[in-house]
Amino acid sequence: MAQSSFDNKIKQFEASSADQFSSKELSRSYWIVTHKILLRNLMIMALIAIDAILIVYAVFQFGSYLFAGSPREDALVIALAKRLQISSVNRLQATAPTPLVLGSAQTFDGGNGTVDFAAEVQNTNANWYATVHFNFTLDGDKTTDTQTTFVIPGEHKYLLALGQKNTSVLTSTSLQVVDISWTRIDPHVVADIPNFIKSHATFDITGATFTPQGVISAGAVDTNPGNQITFSISNRTAFNFYEVPLQILLMRGGNVIGFEYITVKDFKTFETRQIDLRNYVTGMTVDDIQIIPTVDVFDNNVYVSQ
Repeated sequence: MAQSSFDNKIKQFEASSADQFSSKELSRSYWIVTHKILLRNLMIMALIAIDAILIVYAVFQFGSYLFAGSPREDALVIALAKRLQISSVNRLQATAPTPLVLGSAQTFDGGNGTVDFAAEVQNTNANWYATVHFNFTLDGDKTTDTQTTFVIPGEHKYLLALGQKNTSVLTSTSLQVVDISWTRIDPHVVADIPNFIKSHATFDITGATFTPQGVISAGAVDTNPGNQITFSISNRTAFNFYEVPLQILLMRGGNVIGFEYITVKDFKTFETRQIDLRNYVTGMTVDDIQIIPTVDVFDNNVYVSQ
């Protein structure tokens, strides 16, 4: 009864000025004050409901990931790894050195009861340097001593084992490459490799002549034994070398029929040397001589300090 009377008094209330509450505002404020516990409970219930919805959603998403998303993600990771691996392999293959071009082993009479073994080798790479360990297998069970040589980019020369003692007739010979190690030439150190090689290994070779045993140019008898090989070589580089190895190919009809090897020591810049050496293979007829200087221009130890 008292509550109804209070409500009627609020309704009958009229504000006396603009700054005071109207009856509607006063009624609304009164309702809020009297129902604040209910409003608080409703707010708590709404928050609980929102939390429950979020928890259910999170549990659902986690379960979905665990049973469906995780395997799918694993599959994507594996696929990505395979693509990256393939890409890495392709990249490595694209930058890896091309294998050396190797010829078959050949056998030559070395004179004085010795045998020479040789096999062509060519490095077709533009920026890879090869270090080769090799030997020759004779009749399948005997081998020459293992040797180590280098093959610089673009080089074409021979793997040689000269002056090998042999007391039996050989039926088969094969080249055995024990190991090849590759070194990529740093472009920051050598920017133009062909130019570098040309400027460090330019040698002029002229007047190569083969004179058979017992004959000299004037037609007289030569008192020195063996076939005579002569030529001139000039160092056209700006560098002094401790030594410059030369592979000498003796040829007939365009085919190699024998080898010689000599080292020009203390070879100074713009110096010319007259080379005279002997070959002791009897009955040899030679119509051409090719000479291959083979100096490791990338090894600082070959140069004499100036």
